[in-house]
Amino acid sequence: MKTRKSRKLIEHVARNNPKLREEELKKQIKSKKIAKIKEIIGYILIACTVLGCNYIAIVIAATTDKEQTTKWAISFLISLAQDMGTVQVMKVIVTVLLVRIIGRGQSKKVVKILRLGLDPIVVRALAMASLRK
Repeated sequence: MKTRKSRKLIEHVARNNPKLREEELKKQIKSKKIAKIKEIIGYILIACTVLGCNYIAIVIAATTDKEQTTKWAISFLISLAQDMGTVQVMKVIVTVLLVRIIGRGQSKKVVKILRLGLDPIVVRALAMASLRK
């Protein structure tokens, strides 16, 4: 996993070497540009997905009778609610279990494998919640 260096860190590490500092600052700028491009591509993909789903829903609604459309819509909304609720809860439970297992002092190889199952956003949220206590 690659970490981005802050401007202060670059200045501190390369204070005696201006050439290295300039190279690191250029890398940082390039990394920010790439991140922005990835963000834009992500938004475009999300928009396309939402539009595609809406188009499919409209086509299904237009080609079926009212009773069948109503049943389909209710089933769709129930399934969506179950997915959104269940997946998020399971993600938190799995993350908590993996963090506990990692915290018990496993070997580096086991920790490396277990870290693949961690969701960084959930770990950050759990850390912030535990700091408030």
